[in-house]
Amino acid sequence: METGKINITLWDERTEVPFGEDDTIEVRNAYAKKNNYTGKTELQLSREGVVEQTEADIGYNEKITPITDIEIDRTYSIRGFVSGIGEIREFTRRDGGVGQVANMHVSDDTGRIRVTLWGDHAEVVDEIDIGSEVLIIDAQTRTGFSEEVELNLNWNSKVRVLKR
Repeated sequence: METGKINITLWDERTEVPFGEDDTIEVRNAYAKKNNYTGKTELQLSREGVVEQTEADIGYNEKITPITDIEIDRTYSIRGFVSGIGEIREFTRRDGGVGQVANMHVSDDTGRIRVTLWGDHAEVVDEIDIGSEVLIIDAQTRTGFSEEVELNLNWNSKVRVLKR
């Protein structure tokens, strides 16, 4: 049996869920819909829909992409070692609020890539050192200022420090 992951949109009182990241859940009475913003298929919970935590052993492992295989306009998860760290910078967002951003470089045995950390993700640069091992999940690729492919972490991305 193949496993994978998919975003689920929950509405109203159903947004308060008693489980968290890495928990296995069972979803019933949901339907698939293409997200107009991302273009990806996601699940929408119907009125009769149910989301429950389960003890089922799914055995899901995140698909890790070698850095050398990363292409533009896609979503990737990588694992590697920090090979460069920038400072947190603040900026003014279009809505007038203050945001933050930081950059780091991650290397594996196939290459090196710049990673841009937006919002709260930027704070990870205070938790790492050169040589720290990190796992980055669901980062989007873009062309950076130097016309090279870079990874961007957004609200849906995760970064985990595996070893300092």
